[in-house]
Amino acid sequence: MSGGEPFRIGPYLFVAAQDWLLAIGYPLAGADDSGGFDRALSAALNRTHARDVWAVAPTLPERLQAHRRDRDHYYTLPLAAVLPARLERLAARASVALRVEEDRSFTAAHRRLWAEFTGRVALPANVRELFARTEAVLSQAPGLSLLNAWDANGHLAACLLIDSAPRRFLSYLIGAHSRIHYTAYASDLLFREMIRVARRQGKEFVHLGLGVNDGIRRFKTKWGGTPSLPYEMAEWQADESLRAGVNDLMRMLATMPAASMSKREYFASLPPQRPFRMLWEITWNGRRSWIGGTAHFFCYSFESSFRELFEKVETVLFEGPLDQASLDQVAEVGRRPEPGAPRLIDVMTEEEIRCLERVVCGPRGFWARLLGYAVPHPPDVRGVLSETR
Repeated sequence: MSGGEPFRIGPYLFVAAQDWLLAIGYPLAGADDSGGFDRALSAALNRTHARDVWAVAPTLPERLQAHRRDRDHYYTLPLAAVLPARLERLAARASVALRVEEDRSFTAAHRRLWAEFTGRVALPANVRELFARTEAVLSQAPGLSLLNAWDANGHLAACLLIDSAPRRFLSYLIGAHSRIHYTAYASDLLFREMIRVARRQGKEFVHLGLGVNDGIRRFKTKWGGTPSLPYEMAEWQADESLRAGVNDLMRMLATMPAASMSKREYFASLPPQRPFRMLWEITWNGRRSWIGGTAHFFCYSFESSFRELFEKVETVLFEGPLDQASLDQVAEVGRRPEPGAPRLIDVMTEEEIRCLERVVCGPRGFWARLLGYAVPHPPDVRGVLSETR
């Protein structure tokens, strides 16, 4: 899921890529040793020269306590336990309205469900990253699969991502349920199915992951999950302000012309800077976000404003295709719809179509032709609408 390369120092596992390092302080053999993990971490940092570092452990070394960002427990569900009868009844009730399947295909319905769920639920950055990487890793990790709950209309009501690769246990990674296509107890139905899958495979227990938040923790414990291993997470990196200053300096040096130029001449040569004002701040479910408009068709630069804004956020989402090839692909899909795909003309009223014809074709009729206002070869608006997705 991380996309990094694993390596081992002593009994400790590390994952690294580019300029980041993930240190896992749960020893593969032997007892937990905070000092031993600290020494292995120092060796891993010398080996990778990582800038961004995350460390997870039952107990972080003392020097990392100042960088601690989270504290939780891993939850497990022993498969020998008897499931609560009340939850069995709720799952059975949901099974009347839903069809459950295990599959590895991540479809457009999954993308919509993932987007809906992460848009309304406050999740830690590491959990959001799991949602973001699901589609990419499904094809690369043989043990991963999706448990889907489909309603009678073909809508995805809920979905779980599970991992069957570990020998002794099955891992529950992430899950989501829809409020747009809501079916009561859909998540309970999939949870019961996950337990059944683990039992069929001869697993000893289900690894339920972290508690994450009160809602997810309650859901896991009501099914019999219990806290097993303590969890602490630290995050730190090189000094941001120093790195930003160096980056700005190097960017300035890289863009300066070879010919001698005064400071005033150099700054005069830069694109005109404008403050980015199409920005709205939104606070929802305790999370602060910014939505920015990008309809700026002028010869101005918003680089300074964007750089200042991006220092405040951890994730930037660009909506829509950003290159000509993607734009061409979208247009091609619209012009060559599959048989049975909805057409534009099907979702427009007669009044809207006539209004569009007036705008596109201009004045028509005898007087328009007489006065020379008529377009010689007007486009067939209805034909285009009936052939376009």
